[in-house]
Amino acid sequence: MEDALRDDARPWFSGRKMGLADINMSWPLVLAVERGYVCSDRFPRLMDWYRRVTTREAYKRALGKGAAPWDPKRFNA
Repeated sequence: MEDALRDDARPWFSGRKMGLADINMSWPLVLAVERGYVCSDRFPRLMDWYRRVTTREAYKRALGKGAAPWDPKRFNA
């Protein structure tokens, strides 16, 4: 996954713009990062991708639409 996020010309799994591949990867990678499975020293591009996804207004709005706050460590509130 780190290699797929090659450089500034390809900051998303889908290429230059966020796309379906990024949406599909968001749930498992947010889960992996939140549970501490991803080391930021070893996967800096993946962590940059994670920050781009989780700071998007659309991501924040989606989290707010749930019945309760989502805890990716336990799958509940």
